[in-house]
Amino acid sequence: MAILSVLPSSVRSAQGRRCSFRFSITLNAGCLLVLFLFSTAAAFTGCSTSPPYYSKARSPTSALRLVSEQDVLDAVERAEESWAKALAAREEAKVLSDKAEEASTSAAEESEEVSLAPKDLSAKGGISRVADVLQAALDAGDLLAEAKRGSDEADRLEAMADRTLALSEEKLEQHLADFPDSTLHE
Repeated sequence: MAILSVLPSSVRSAQGRRCSFRFSITLNAGCLLVLFLFSTAAAFTGCSTSPPYYSKARSPTSALRLVSEQDVLDAVERAEESWAKALAAREEAKVLSDKAEEASTSAAEESEEVSLAPKDLSAKGGISRVADVLQAALDAGDLLAEAKRGSDEADRLEAMADRTLALSEEKLEQHLADFPDSTLHE
């Protein structure tokens, strides 16, 4: 008696198509025939029963790619664009930081005025004055948090611009090695 069960599994063929099957076989002659027919059908449909890492052929040679002058110019342009974005983000963070500083200075001055006011604040609308001071302090805190986010974004963009600039320098060096007579030597 032959028992053949097909279980779901995910396998990619060498052509990139997904084939889903896995066998559990109790051997006898009938099973071998079914197995042969099934594997033959899989071969004709382009599906492979081997895991994907077996089907990837690795070439012992690598492709040679020269860095052209246009590659270098494109890399330099990307670096310039990255630095322009980083500069704009840094300027925006500076504006936000200045606003946060002004708001916190104003809140501190208002707080000082309220603390030096007579103890009988309730008669002169002092509770609303204290509420205004607290709101100003909260607003200053919000501006400070926004300035911090802007500064972090500027830092991230500057790091990305540094990597882009380093890549463009590498491309330039490789281009000069590939083309010793290049006009970029100047």
